[in-house]
Amino acid sequence: QDRFTIDTNRLYFAGFSGTARTSWLFALRFAPYTAGIVAMGAGLPWPTLAAQLEPGEIFSFAYYGGTGDLDYNWEEVRTLDERLDRYGSPHFVDEWRGPHAWPPEEVFTRALEWLDTQAVRAGRAQRSAAELEARYRSGLEHGRALEAEGRILMAWRVYSSLVADYAGLLNIVEAAEAEARLEASTELRSAREGFSRTLEERAAFDRRMADWLARARESARPRDVEAGVASLDLRRLVTRAADGEDPLAAAAAGRRLAAVHVRASFYEPSAHMERGEFELAEAYYRVAAVIAPDDPDVLLGLARCAAQLGRPDEAFEVLQRAAGAPGLTRTAAESDRYLEPLRQDPRWPSLWPRLSG
Repeated sequence: QDRFTIDTNRLYFAGFSGTARTSWLFALRFAPYTAGIVAMGAGLPWPTLAAQLEPGEIFSFAYYGGTGDLDYNWEEVRTLDERLDRYGSPHFVDEWRGPHAWPPEEVFTRALEWLDTQAVRAGRAQRSAAELEARYRSGLEHGRALEAEGRILMAWRVYSSLVADYAGLLNIVEAAEAEARLEASTELRSAREGFSRTLEERAAFDRRMADWLARARESARPRDVEAGVASLDLRRLVTRAADGEDPLAAAAAGRRLAAVHVRASFYEPSAHMERGEFELAEAYYRVAAVIAPDDPDVLLGLARCAAQLGRPDEAFEVLQRAAGAPGLTRTAAESDRYLEPLRQDPRWPSLWPRLSG
């Protein structure tokens, strides 16, 4: 506030993944000055938060969420959208094609325009009828594009949002008719049934994944870690995720693989490597390699483990495969403590021409 002119009645918080969750905490802490949040790639800070919110009282700000269709948090974020229907506070969850990552520019454009429209509805801002009409028309085009792609449930959500957002501000006949048309369609009913099945299948998969992780942690044996490939049927999921004939099933399989991959390529092996448990870390990387064999982070992890376990030939072979990845620079390699056993090897300098940066 010392540097910028800030409307303290319109504070917004934005975040992705972990900071998407944190944005809720800031928004609640600074209510009633909070006008809205943009929370991408994750839902609430903890699952029971929604049950603790008082409609129209604590949850008094607008929420614009979003998730990629391959994001391992997709089911969580999409479910939150429906749970928030009961609170009567303005909310919308967008969707785009892609994994767990920040959304493309057009999603942010929609988010900022939507939040600004909510500010108009709340009496916090004023906009011309022409500007609001342009946003409304853009929303109709977006809904129609989603319908054309066969994304009926998302299209229905867009039309429903347009009706709620612009009622009393503009003529909303087109959006209301489109909403009613889809509401009465067998396509929407089928899409809702498919969504419910997807949630049930993901919940069952998450239970199996939790059992696998629990067994692996309890036994602390590499073979129990690698048993996850079979117990989670990862190879079948890889094939299913590549199935171009059924894009919805492929996306669902991709999200399950992503959920395993983030555990097996980052969280679990990182913890074991910190404790010097390189055989266990390597086992997790091998699981991750079934999902994404060319992932540079997985390859680097395998190379680090091989170096620490006294297998330099294997470590160099894997590093050659990883060379050229954006994150593997000469500076990073020289400072990587896990690669220290390789630095006196005459093959070490031969990596430099292939490293990025």
